Amino acid sequence: RCSSDLALQLRTMKKTILLGLLILSVLTMFAQNPPDGTRILRDGWKMQSGLVVSVPGKLVSQPGFAVSTWYDVSLPTTVIAGLLKNKHYSFDPFYGNNLEKIAGPEFDGAWWFRKEFTVPATEKGKHFSLILHGINYRANVWLNGELIADEKSIVGPFREFELDISKQVQFSRKNVVAIEIRR
Repeated sequence: RCSSDLALQLRTMKKTILLGLLILSVLTMFAQNPPDGTRILRDGWKMQSGLVVSVPGKLVSQPGFAVSTWYDVSLPTTVIAGLLKNKHYSFDPFYGNNLEKIAGPEFDGAWWFRKEFTVPATEKGKHFSLILHGINYRANVWLNGELIADEKSIVGPFREFELDISKQVQFSRKNVVAIEIRR
């Protein structure tokens, strides 16, 4: 009995740790002349379970998509850290065996991270890259309704990915990046 309890605890911890490592460390957009043109998209992100989001990324990455029920997060973060920050759990998961209470079908599927940002018209003609640090394990990335990278190219733990978004950036209007992260 003791060994089966331990195996269950280890499996639960493994799932939790894997999801916890869905680190979207810093999402950066570079103009031609870093550091002057560097923008760090750290604050103002929204996060939600794929169980709640039942529409494709093409729609999630459009301005005006309803996110009022999404969790507010800042990067870098993990799913668990985002849920704790938003008081989704009424207990301390780091006390005793409470970490085992963090389980459920929402951790078996995708999680969405979404951010709206504006680029001034004065930036036209510059090169823009979206740099993703530490996605774990795979992701689909949309910008303004267009899939710019899929989980075949955004895969692997703790890697840095740089995506050329020069053609997708819209000036003096809202841009929306939506990232669907999967294990």
